[in-house]
Amino acid sequence: MQHLRTISNETKIPFKDILFFDDESRNRNVESLGVAFCLVDETVGVTIDVFNEAVSAYAAGRSEVNEKEDDSPEKGRPKR
Repeated sequence: MQHLRTISNETKIPFKDILFFDDESRNRNVESLGVAFCLVDETVGVTIDVFNEAVSAYAAGRSEVNEKEDDSPEKGRPKR
Protein backbone atom coordinates (compact mmCIF):
# COMPACT_ATOMS: atom_id res chain seq x y z
CA MET A 1 0.00 0.00 0.00
CA GLN A 2 2.91 2.31 0.61
CA HIS A 3 3.73 2.56 -3.11
CA LEU A 4 0.18 3.73 -3.83
CA ARG A 5 0.41 6.31 -1.05
CA THR A 6 3.65 7.57 -2.60
CA ILE A 7 2.14 7.67 -6.10
CA SER A 8 -0.93 9.52 -4.82
CA ASN A 9 1.14 12.02 -2.85
CA GLU A 10 3.63 12.73 -5.62
CA THR A 11 1.09 12.96 -8.45
CA LYS A 12 -1.67 14.60 -6.37
CA ILE A 13 -4.07 11.97 -7.74
CA PRO A 14 -6.60 11.04 -5.04
CA PHE A 15 -7.02 7.37 -4.16
CA LYS A 16 -10.58 7.39 -5.49
CA ASP A 17 -9.17 8.16 -8.95
CA ILE A 18 -6.75 5.22 -9.03
CA LEU A 19 -7.52 1.87 -10.65
CA PHE A 20 -4.96 -0.73 -9.56
CA PHE A 21 -4.38 -3.97 -11.49
CA ASP A 22 -2.55 -6.77 -9.68
CA ASP A 23 -2.20 -10.54 -9.85
CA GLU A 24 -2.00 -11.00 -6.07
CA SER A 25 -5.30 -11.02 -4.19
CA ARG A 26 -3.55 -10.08 -0.95
CA ASN A 27 -3.08 -6.60 -2.43
CA ARG A 28 -6.84 -6.09 -2.47
CA ASN A 29 -6.29 -4.27 0.82
CA VAL A 30 -5.66 -1.12 -1.23
CA GLU A 31 -9.45 -0.86 -1.43
CA SER A 32 -9.33 0.34 2.19
CA LEU A 33 -7.66 3.49 0.82
CA GLY A 34 -10.45 4.00 -1.70
CA VAL A 35 -8.41 2.61 -4.61
CA ALA A 36 -10.33 0.47 -7.13
CA PHE A 37 -8.75 -2.98 -7.43
CA CYS A 38 -8.79 -5.43 -10.33
CA LEU A 39 -7.41 -8.92 -9.79
CA VAL A 40 -5.62 -10.11 -12.91
CA ASP A 41 -4.98 -13.71 -13.90
CA GLU A 42 -1.19 -14.02 -13.74
CA THR A 43 -1.14 -16.47 -16.65
CA VAL A 44 -2.85 -14.01 -18.98
CA GLY A 45 -2.04 -10.54 -17.67
CA VAL A 46 -4.01 -7.40 -18.41
CA THR A 47 -5.73 -8.12 -21.69
CA ILE A 48 -7.63 -5.43 -23.57
CA ASP A 49 -10.89 -7.10 -22.50
CA VAL A 50 -9.90 -7.13 -18.82
CA PHE A 51 -8.74 -3.53 -19.08
CA ASN A 52 -11.90 -2.31 -20.81
CA GLU A 53 -14.20 -4.14 -18.39
CA ALA A 54 -12.31 -2.86 -15.35
CA VAL A 55 -12.37 0.71 -16.64
CA SER A 56 -16.10 0.43 -17.39
CA ALA A 57 -16.79 -0.85 -13.89
CA TYR A 58 -14.60 1.87 -12.40
CA ALA A 59 -16.34 4.54 -14.45
CA ALA A 60 -19.68 3.22 -13.21
CA GLY A 61 -18.50 4.02 -9.69
CA ARG A 62 -17.64 0.54 -8.52
CA SER A 63 -14.62 0.03 -6.30
CA GLU A 64 -14.58 -3.73 -6.80
CA VAL A 65 -14.11 -4.93 -10.35
CA ASN A 66 -13.90 -8.65 -9.80
CA GLU A 67 -16.81 -10.98 -10.33
CA LYS A 68 -15.53 -13.63 -7.91
CA GLU A 69 -12.63 -14.45 -5.63
CA ASP A 70 -9.14 -15.48 -6.86
CA ASP A 71 -10.16 -18.95 -7.98
CA SER A 72 -12.57 -17.57 -10.58
CA PRO A 73 -11.82 -18.42 -14.21
CA GLU A 74 -13.08 -14.91 -15.02
CA LYS A 75 -10.60 -12.83 -13.07
CA GLY A 76 -10.71 -9.17 -13.88
CA ARG A 77 -14.34 -9.21 -14.94
CA PRO A 78 -16.44 -6.53 -13.29
CA LYS A 79 -19.32 -7.39 -11.01
CA ARG A 80 -22.68 -7.18 -12.68
